[in-house]
Amino acid sequence: MKVLFFITGIGYGDIIRQHAIIKQLNAKIKIATYHKGYEYFKNKYPTTKIHSYKFPDKSFKLKPFLFFIDNLFSLPLQFIDLIRLYFISKKFNPDVIVSDLEPLAIPISRLLKKKLITIFGTQPSILKEVKPKSIFLKLQKLYLQKLYSYGQLVIPSLTGSSKNSINPIVRESKGKLNLKKKPILIMLGGSQFGITVADELIKILPSIDEDFIIFGYKKDFKEKNIKCYKFKENFLDYLKASKAVITLAGHSTLSELVVYKKPSLIFPIQNHLEQQINGYVMQKNGLGMVKNLKEIDSEILKKYILEFLKKENKFEENLKKLNITGDGAKKAAEIIQS
Repeated sequence: MKVLFFITGIGYGDIIRQHAIIKQLNAKIKIATYHKGYEYFKNKYPTTKIHSYKFPDKSFKLKPFLFFIDNLFSLPLQFIDLIRLYFISKKFNPDVIVSDLEPLAIPISRLLKKKLITIFGTQPSILKEVKPKSIFLKLQKLYLQKLYSYGQLVIPSLTGSSKNSINPIVRESKGKLNLKKKPILIMLGGSQFGITVADELIKILPSIDEDFIIFGYKKDFKEKNIKCYKFKENFLDYLKASKAVITLAGHSTLSELVVYKKPSLIFPIQNHLEQQINGYVMQKNGLGMVKNLKEIDSEILKKYILEFLKKENKFEENLKKLNITGDGAKKAAEIIQS
């Protein structure tokens, strides 16, 4: 069997989720991705570098004007990619195409007349519940609803499998760390948004009586009660040994938190519909504390962390009540190979 994957390459969340599925497949794999996705996969599988939408803004709020302007100039490059990928994909001749809503997957699957499977974390029913206020968020909702109409949809749910969803897709971990003190992990996904948050957090974390480990930062370093890593393959070993997590609202990270029952302080990116929906699901089910930051300020972040530390036991109790496992990757692979 041959499977062609289109993978979003902005942060590590989608990258790691799709890799967990790939590991479960008995198939020949080819990947089309960009940015961090290309760097991650290029030495693991045959990988084609493509262009896609960009997030140029360094603030915590995705600004529509900057987003549209920056991506306007990438459209000709994406058109060239489409032509190039058509010939590459035709030669590879996949049995199925798998995407995480990367747009180029749709025309390629149609041109080749191949089955398309879309794996994405937002359930259509939850999407209907959310009522965006801004025009930009409304456009994102329409965009998602349109993409949902193409191919077969597979939803890894943050609250467990059901008739219309599977359990979360998480990486496997058999390692164990023996740490003197359980740390609080700060998982930022490697995006520019997350790095901006980390820069502010580093200013105030030494004043809090906890050990902190930051993943997805721009460089590795250690200072007082803080350790920073750009990336670690054994992140899950650290997660299992942690007491709690501070994170953005990426679906893959939240999936690992609910599977391993870790309380979390969540900062969804503003004007980013997927993150807003993920935060909504976590808050609705009492699985974490969600705070929407209008600006990134170190003292505000400190205030929220101290508030969270007083409530973490409540979130842990709710997480333990969830009937959920991390077998979503295995189930997704079965669907792809069926």
